[in-house]
Amino acid sequence: MEGGGMKMETIAKVAKVFQRIWEYISNNRLISGLILALLSLLFTCIVVFIPELKLKQAQKALDAGYTERANDMFAQILLEHYDNNHVRTEALAGRAEIYLNQKAFGRAIQYANKAIENNEYNGDAYYIRGMAYSLRGEPDKAIEDFSVALEHGTKRKEDTYLYRGIEYYSEKRNYDKAIADFNALLKINPKSILGLSYRGMAYFDKKEYDLTIADFNTVLKISPKSISGLAYRGLTYIQKKDYDLAIADYTKVLEIDPNATIFYLKRGLAYEAKGEYAHVIADYTRAMEIEPNNTLYYSYRGSTYYDNGDYDLAIADYTKALEIKPNNAGYYYSRGDAYSANGDYDLAIADFTKALEIDPNDEDSFFYRAIVYWRQGDYNRAIEDCNRTLEIRQDYAMTLDHAETDIKTALNIDHNRVTAQMFLDFLRMQMSSKNTLRS
Repeated sequence: MEGGGMKMETIAKVAKVFQRIWEYISNNRLISGLILALLSLLFTCIVVFIPELKLKQAQKALDAGYTERANDMFAQILLEHYDNNHVRTEALAGRAEIYLNQKAFGRAIQYANKAIENNEYNGDAYYIRGMAYSLRGEPDKAIEDFSVALEHGTKRKEDTYLYRGIEYYSEKRNYDKAIADFNALLKINPKSILGLSYRGMAYFDKKEYDLTIADFNTVLKISPKSISGLAYRGLTYIQKKDYDLAIADYTKVLEIDPNATIFYLKRGLAYEAKGEYAHVIADYTRAMEIEPNNTLYYSYRGSTYYDNGDYDLAIADYTKALEIKPNNAGYYYSRGDAYSANGDYDLAIADFTKALEIDPNDEDSFFYRAIVYWRQGDYNRAIEDCNRTLEIRQDYAMTLDHAETDIKTALNIDHNRVTAQMFLDFLRMQMSSKNTLRS
């Protein structure tokens, strides 16, 4: 009993202390106001900062790739803070982003719509919906949403300028608007490789090659081993006929990736423009060693052999290409042309005929088979093939109508031979600029 009495006496003393403190606080307005302010701040932390902290944690989980955890966290936030308009909007936008990352574009748009309905000034929701429209192949809607996102101050301004610029560049072919967006992006982040690269590509399509090179020079200062930067700058040098510089860029690509066979082809084409055929053959051969079943390289090497008068080697390469792709009309045509140049007319006709079985509208095979018929003295068949060429190419036929009568009247020799010769000369002139190498 004695111990219990002491406890009660202690409790009574503590109670008196708290009573005196409370009386002191009640009689002191400054201290009571301070305590109320602290209690208000605590309440604010509970109501405002805790939901914001939860949002940040959910977004952090999403950015780290923990999609399911982030989705659960956003769902819990929506349940716990349903009446908090700002928190609800951000959580809805977060779930929209999750579905965007999962390529569930319809669901992404659905949740972005809910976020926008909740707060029509939320720029990030418009950005997410714009991305969903973009990836779903609806560029006009994407551009509209990206524009609204920028108007409403999206936190993702850099990405918004980038992706709206890409829509203008890739889908609308509006290079000036694309460049304007990439300029805006580069003001925010001057070292954006994507911004510099896409702006360089837009300049390239506008044929502003010096500006293209300037942008890719910057890309390569930031990332010296950028294969795409070297490749595009090399292509631009080709357009400017600076073949040595193009070759240097393609060589750097191949130093970085010796198995990037397409760059042996590109470098080979640059060597061909310089007339350095030994290097051309070496590059195409190296590409074939890496990809022995890629008929493109046989075709290009065959064309190079043909241009140098090495018809037997050209025929061998086209034959190899046909072993891999036996139904390619272009390879039959190319081998037929090589047979014709080699004087093997029957084999040439057989190949042109096979090409026409595969592609009945192959104007080149009709035309070159007509040449072979003419060389064999079979003028009727030559005329027939010329007529078939003209049926396919009506634009040639219209021009020919004005010339035919005068030529026949002026030349008092065999009618069929003259007609065939006239057709062939005319078509040869029309088709002389065509690239007859086809893959």
